[in-house]
Amino acid sequence: MSKRFSFINFSIVIIFLLTTVFPSDAFSYQNAKDSEERSFVDESKGMDIVSFKKIRCPNCLMEFFYIPGKDSPHSHWVQYEIKEELNVNKEDSLNIEDSLKDTQDKIKELKKKDSLLSLFKLKDTAKDKTSSKETAVQNALTAQASKGQVGYKLRQQLTCPYDGYVFFPEGDLLDQAKFKLSPALFQEPSNIESSFSKAISFGAPKDLKQFGYELFFVPEKSGKEEENKDGSLLGSAKSMESLAALGMLKTALGGQGAQGAGLSGQITGAEDTAVIPVSPDYIVGPGDTLLINIWGSVQESFPVEVDREGKIMLPKSGPLYIWGMKLKEAEVRITQRLNEFYTNFNVSVSMGKLRSIRVFMMGEVKKPGAYSISSQSNIFQALYQAGGPTKMGSMRKIKIVSSDSKSREIDLYQFLLKGEQADSSIIQSGDTIFVSPIGDVVAITGNVKRPAIYETKGDISLSDLMDFSGGITPTGNLQHLQVERIKDNERRIVVDMELKNNNFKDINLRNGDMIIVSPIVRLKHNFVTILGNVENPGDYGLKEDMSVKDLMQTAKGMMPGTYLSRAEIARVSKDRSREIIPINLDKMMMGGKDEDISLKEWDILLVYSEAEVSSPSYVEIDGAINKPGKYELTPNMKISDLIFRAGGVTSSDFIRGAELFHIVPGEQPVVREIGVKRIFGANILIDKDIILQSGDTLFVKREPKLTERKMIIIKGEVRFPGTYPIIQGERLSDLISRAGGYTNDAFLPGALFTRKSIKEVQEKMRQKFLEKEQRTLMEEQQALLLRAGSSANADAITSSVRARMDMMEMISGADIEGRMVIALLPLDQLKHTKYDIPLEDGDTLTVPQSPSAVTVIGSVNNPTSVPFEVSKGVDYYIQRTGGLTKHADKSGIYVVRANGEAINKFMMTKFVERGDTIVIPQEFKYWTPPGQLLKDTVEVLSRIAVGVGIIAALQ
Repeated sequence: MSKRFSFINFSIVIIFLLTTVFPSDAFSYQNAKDSEERSFVDESKGMDIVSFKKIRCPNCLMEFFYIPGKDSPHSHWVQYEIKEELNVNKEDSLNIEDSLKDTQDKIKELKKKDSLLSLFKLKDTAKDKTSSKETAVQNALTAQASKGQVGYKLRQQLTCPYDGYVFFPEGDLLDQAKFKLSPALFQEPSNIESSFSKAISFGAPKDLKQFGYELFFVPEKSGKEEENKDGSLLGSAKSMESLAALGMLKTALGGQGAQGAGLSGQITGAEDTAVIPVSPDYIVGPGDTLLINIWGSVQESFPVEVDREGKIMLPKSGPLYIWGMKLKEAEVRITQRLNEFYTNFNVSVSMGKLRSIRVFMMGEVKKPGAYSISSQSNIFQALYQAGGPTKMGSMRKIKIVSSDSKSREIDLYQFLLKGEQADSSIIQSGDTIFVSPIGDVVAITGNVKRPAIYETKGDISLSDLMDFSGGITPTGNLQHLQVERIKDNERRIVVDMELKNNNFKDINLRNGDMIIVSPIVRLKHNFVTILGNVENPGDYGLKEDMSVKDLMQTAKGMMPGTYLSRAEIARVSKDRSREIIPINLDKMMMGGKDEDISLKEWDILLVYSEAEVSSPSYVEIDGAINKPGKYELTPNMKISDLIFRAGGVTSSDFIRGAELFHIVPGEQPVVREIGVKRIFGANILIDKDIILQSGDTLFVKREPKLTERKMIIIKGEVRFPGTYPIIQGERLSDLISRAGGYTNDAFLPGALFTRKSIKEVQEKMRQKFLEKEQRTLMEEQQALLLRAGSSANADAITSSVRARMDMMEMISGADIEGRMVIALLPLDQLKHTKYDIPLEDGDTLTVPQSPSAVTVIGSVNNPTSVPFEVSKGVDYYIQRTGGLTKHADKSGIYVVRANGEAINKFMMTKFVERGDTIVIPQEFKYWTPPGQLLKDTVEVLSRIAVGVGIIAALQ
């Protein structure tokens, strides 16, 4: 079987060499024409007519106009987020591996491939991906540094002129978070901001929150924070600062030491309490430390601590009872006592270490229990330590019960809404803070500044609720207020309110009421729009008896290039679509009253430019021109103008006139000869400089042979190797003569001559050969599959396919040089022979040194190179390499000469020359597997018997 495959492979190689590497065209001396690629100028690109486009607002369903890709009064450009297609992650290296495996699997599945050419491309792709694997992985790691960066692109955003709704003309949803904004601006807009920047919404949101409870919100600590206590304390302190609701000052909740039931630790420590400013009204008690400074006739400074009995010890003065005094009162008493023992001195008393007090948090708080807090704390800090009231607890009925059973009530709304702290909010050691259940509640939503659910203390009027919510926004409609009310604890009803002179005090609310402040009319009224070729396009207020001319004057008039024969008024119809009313601006400007139409609300006046109405005209030029292409036709444009626009005639060409394909209006196109001569440099003389028409084409003739420069290369064993320019008609002998002739070491039979045009022909023939072999391989494969009846045959077919595939791949990767077989002779003998060929641009001649060996390859025992011996034949060199193998094909031996010529006849009677290569192919003998012939014979006979039986049955 292996012999059969070797013979097939050898046959394919021979066919390929004879038909592709050495085609019949390689021995012809005809010049191949090179295709010349020219860069082409096309001024028509990007000059498409862009005019007004009508679009319907998806929010209010009103139609308006904009100009795609251009700024207009109702469109502008924004930076919008896009997905980074080149963002690489660590999984890309794994994807490369998967891609390589997939490619290898596809190579093995030959039956599913349409062509072997695509198969070779897949293998090349696999090699490229393998070679670039390390680079891709490196890029993946580098891309991690830029991971998270967001890409942006410019997009045209439309704003509806009637309700302010913002959207994209493509129809995709607009995500406010994807706009490119500075970090300071990247937050949700307020109700006030939305009333100016966004469309007025239809309804009112009902996902309201209870007012004030966010003030006491403390986020839960994560597991890592629990493990790291210091990090937890710092994170809690920062959370307290950042989450204080309604803009509360840091000092309102600031820095009081606390430790209570249900709390894991302190928010701040004793070191923080020592530097907190103390009010002169601070009540002194046991555990406090006072710093007394004396200066004057006596210089002394000392701390004193209030003992459990409420007294301090003064030097020389003895004990002084100050428990329950304010700090300013204590300072007066201390000064009075010291006056009894000192004269001419000053006293300053300040607080040192503050005592801790113990309070009890009870009722509807999140963490009830006993807490140790700073003596300077008020009810707000105490509530914060307990997590604040639950949402079932009252914010307006909080009791402080002292140790002597006296109680007082605190309303936090005074602080939350007005920032007022009552004196009664100061707490003492042993006090109990009790949060009562929440009282009656009402809600307000819609176009108000602070929509929320508010707690009431008994009856409440709409005026009070408006004060709680901060009042209505500019887009709130006072004439359309609704109340959703729970009636008899059975059902929810809607009640429309009627305001008299905007008096809210006359309307009393009930428990569970929800006030809905509806928006004003969403659409903008009393305006008209002018768009297009005017000085100031945009929206303008509609005045009484306003006409088209009035609107044009308000917009500062038309710009140059306005199309006067037609403008359009787009007027809103009953179904909110647009009807078009044409007007003639030229007649209107001349005083035509019929064209000066009176305008109505929401009219849009569209003023066109000349460029928007008529498409530009173009002419073309080609030939001996620096910038051939298509150019815009300007008024009264002549041939000389077109040549000038195209960069003039080429300086290196010899001009031979021009031809004009000319459009004659009303007649058939004609081709005219135009005399064009070069005077000097780029200056030319034109005998018929006619005016061009749209569609004209000018071709400037040139004679390339007079100016074309051709270059060839000669290298190797010549006296002056290098690159030489040649002129028309020069031959190989002329080139060798110009190069100084051969050196003494030149080996003329081994000369290598390559030609660029032949290389291109050989490459095309290789492609045709591969396509033909591909089809043949597919046909043979299908035939073998139909005949295959055993696993042995299946393996043989698979091996055959693989062998053919490998051979086809080898041929597809072979390097084609474009070699032409020539017999290089001494210079005096070469002239006037068939090998003295005309030269072409890109030819290369290589004259090697004289070789000293003969190469023997193929079916010999030791393929190698043997030193050359004069007058020796093929048999001599075969014996020098160990002789033929038992599978050698003696009749197929051939010799490849040094000049590329192959000889395969009468080889044993010819002498081998210097530099030859002897090729001994392998003999092929077909071998039939045992039993295969018998099996095929039985199958044929059985089919014949079945056929005969069927015929007999039919008869």
